[in-house]
Amino acid sequence: MTTDRPYRRALTVEFARSELMRGAGTQWDRECVARFVELIDMGAVVPPPPITDADVLAHSFGQQIHEPSPF
Repeated sequence: MTTDRPYRRALTVEFARSELMRGAGTQWDRECVARFVELIDMGAVVPPPPITDADVLAHSFGQQIHEPSPF
């Protein structure tokens, strides 16, 4: 969730954490989510930094979703 994908940019840690909590017990095992969230809260799980270089991003996955034009 917290890494860039061909179809979407990385989610924030806070949003990914809330998604894990929302899906605990239905989409994912409740106990696994609880332990993983503990690791997130302790700072033991740190996502890689987002790719900020557009050229690197463009060649990482092929065609990308581009940020909307301000015009």
